[in-house]
This record gives sequence, C-alpha cells and structure tokens, in this order.
Amino acid sequence: MFSFSSCRLMIASLFAGCLTLAVLSAAALADDASDGNEKSNESVLLRYGFKPGQFVHYEVESTSRMTLQARQEVQTLEEKRSTRKHYRVVSVAEDGSAVLEPVIDHVVMEASSDGQEPIVFDSDSSEPVPTQFDTISQTVGKAVVRVRYSPRGEVDEILPVTATREAKSGNEEAHKFLIEFPENSIASGETWDDDFTVKVSVSGEFKKPIPKSVTIRSRYTL
Repeated sequence: MFSFSSCRLMIASLFAGCLTLAVLSAAALADDASDGNEKSNESVLLRYGFKPGQFVHYEVESTSRMTLQARQEVQTLEEKRSTRKHYRVVSVAEDGSAVLEPVIDHVVMEASSDGQEPIVFDSDSSEPVPTQFDTISQTVGKAVVRVRYSPRGEVDEILPVTATREAKSGNEEAHKFLIEFPENSIASGETWDDDFTVKVSVSGEFKKPIPKSVTIRSRYTL
C-alpha cells in the first residue's frame, strides 16, 4: 500500500514580468465595443503569449508526506523544498508554441524518515552535499534541458542540453513546470484539472529501494 497523504504546490509570480497570459474569446472581443454590460459569465480561451528572449522568475514551495507499507514494514518519509527558478523563452514558432529553458537558481531541501532528524541541503552552502541530493545539486545554476510547450502549456518535446541523467530522461511530466490550460473556453468560476505522475523511490529500512508512481491532481478555478 502506498499513499501520498499531502502535497502542496505553490507557484508565486508565475505570470509575472515577461510572460504574457493571453485571455481571448470571440464573445469578449465583441463585448469590447458594447456599453459596459456585465461580463462575469463570459467564456474565455486561456493561452500563453510567449515572446522570444524574455525571462520569468518564480518560486516553488512544496511539502510532502509519504507512507509506504511492504509486508509488515512501514516507513514514513517527509520532505520540504523551497526553490527559486527562472526560465528563458528561447524561440517562438508561428503556431505560438515556444522552446523554454528552465534553470534552478537556488534550492533548500529537507528529508526525514520516520520522524528522525531531517537531512538538509542548501545549494548556497559550502558544506558537503548529502548523497540523497547529489543529483539535484549538479543541476543548480545550469540549463539541463529545453522544453517545447504548446500555447496551452502542453509539453510537446524535451530537448536535452547536457549529457546528465536528468537531461536524458524522456519523462515529459518530469520536466513540466507550466500550468496546462483547458482545451476549450471556460467561464468565471469554472474549474479544470491537470493530472501528472511523479516517480518516487523509498529505501531506508528496506533492503532495496521500492519504486512507485504517484498521480497528483491539481485543480484550478478561473
């Protein structure tokens, strides 16, 4: 039995600065010429408006708690992560899709097992990097991949920049960092879901790491 009992993802300033969020609808454009009628129930089409050479800086805070049971053994893992990131718009195609280059600028991570003292990694620290965080430490401050996104925020293609294992991963969801917008127009107050899968590997008291896939659903309201 595997349970992902809590996962909180907060993205601050995702649409700030250089990224233009295009909110378009035929109905809204038609009403622009009206005499100011109520617009709260209009349907809008959500799409990204990428522009070459622009940068977007944002922060991600996440907390997770996972409980794994294998036969009679039970293990609980907790993790906290605070990350500063940015991405650059490398190029934009005629259809509005764009190649984005994400970079981790700074990260602080804490991981603990069964309530023990957490292991902490701070990318700005001069202390030796804990083994658990060696892979992530090698990507800080570097462009590892470029990701081609559709105007909806769908991952179309992963373009490795370096030869690291992280870059070679063909898992599109592992490199997804934009909110995926709904295909059709929606009205104020309506919601849409964005599902993605993450890979976790639990070791600790177990003889071999146990790989698991966890599906996370994010729900957004316009």
